[in-house]
Amino acid sequence: FGLLPLAGVLVLGKSTDVMLLVIFTTIRKWDDLKALISHINATVAIHVLTITTSLFVLLQVFRYIRNLQQPSSPCADFPVKPMLFPCETAHVRIFPTAHGFKYSYLLVGIPVGWRGSVGGMISSDVEKKETSWYTKWLSFQPGGAWYTVNGDDYLQRGHVEGGLEGKLHQYLQSEGIDPKQYAHVYLLTAARFLGYASNPVSIWHLYSSTKELTALILEVNNTFDEKRTYFLEPAHDPTKDEAQPTRYTGTWPKDFYVSTFNSRNGSYSLSAYDPLFPFMSKAGSINTTITLNNSSSHAKLVARVYSSGQALDPATMSVWTKTKFIASWWWVGLATFPRTVKEALTLLFTKEMPWVFRPEPRRETMARKADETELCIEGHFRQYLREQVESYDGDVVVRYVSAGLVGVDAQEEIMSSPSSQLSSGSAAVEVRVLTPLFYSRLVQYDSVADALATESTLSATVSL
Repeated sequence: FGLLPLAGVLVLGKSTDVMLLVIFTTIRKWDDLKALISHINATVAIHVLTITTSLFVLLQVFRYIRNLQQPSSPCADFPVKPMLFPCETAHVRIFPTAHGFKYSYLLVGIPVGWRGSVGGMISSDVEKKETSWYTKWLSFQPGGAWYTVNGDDYLQRGHVEGGLEGKLHQYLQSEGIDPKQYAHVYLLTAARFLGYASNPVSIWHLYSSTKELTALILEVNNTFDEKRTYFLEPAHDPTKDEAQPTRYTGTWPKDFYVSTFNSRNGSYSLSAYDPLFPFMSKAGSINTTITLNNSSSHAKLVARVYSSGQALDPATMSVWTKTKFIASWWWVGLATFPRTVKEALTLLFTKEMPWVFRPEPRRETMARKADETELCIEGHFRQYLREQVESYDGDVVVRYVSAGLVGVDAQEEIMSSPSSQLSSGSAAVEVRVLTPLFYSRLVQYDSVADALATESTLSATVSL
């Protein structure tokens, strides 16, 4: 029975559990371990270690090559395949302080609705199977794709059946738009690399049944785990030369806090070209520019992402070509956030730009995820609202919208008093929490009524 705990850790535990077990066992049995080591032949031990290490390295090389050679999932039903788009992004700040920079940036193109893996490089909405750490490292089976896209990371938080396509349909329907009018959708995004992603903006390109770009969805994320999604139907010039890519333009108000050096005042303007021109016949060049204008409509900041090379199809790349690509681009996604911090420090300390503190999000913004304490308080607050409504003598209907919850828990709840179910003239009240911070502040007040009154007027953490 003494081996049962060890077997349990090996089967059910993670690599961290095994490491801690080895460390504490070594400390506890240090004297016995030294005695055992003294009886080991050093030459034999070195040979065994060398052979074991060599076999392990060869196994990983075999798995790596096999992974890049595995067959791709069918993609014949989509006009354009999953592609890799080597790009650069450039930012030019015009005032109040001039500043500019550019760096490499990698985008992955995914036909929305496609599921699978291509060339061991890109995968979309592939279900991740839970396996033990030693199975991953010692199995002959190939691993997952290097660049992964999962619908759970996009649009509304949580899991939706149908992956990216299901998320898109849910979003369009919430905006009162019929998803059927867009026969094809192509997503350009910064995919996860080894599970990590820093993804400032993802662009959904929506095409008609004639394969013409008719709408865009810009999904913008900030570094505070907040998100804002914009649906745009950009204008274009119908008199232009049909042999040249169409330039799409649009303008919309700025209502989302993105940078610590920009307030929420002003507007954005867009200039974008169809990356799949003409008629989704090929993966062409990316050329998108977003300009931040101040309240007087003067350009304040220009951000641009553009192709720095030809789009690459992983299905046609050799193992050597894929290896060179990974060696050249593996660090780019990992460096996005550190690069952002570096430029922010330059603006703050070298250029002495004024700092704009983060305001609480507006109702159109998707708030950050709630922590465990906030989730606990939210449950009690929801139950309190239910009890108050159910015990109310008059006619009232309360629409409660939470913040920071994921999946089914994030859905709005309609609470009705008993008498309102028999009446058609009930008073309607909406309680919309704008940020999980409201739940943390709630316990600081003498009553829920005081919290709602103060937080809705002074702190803007809830809207009534």
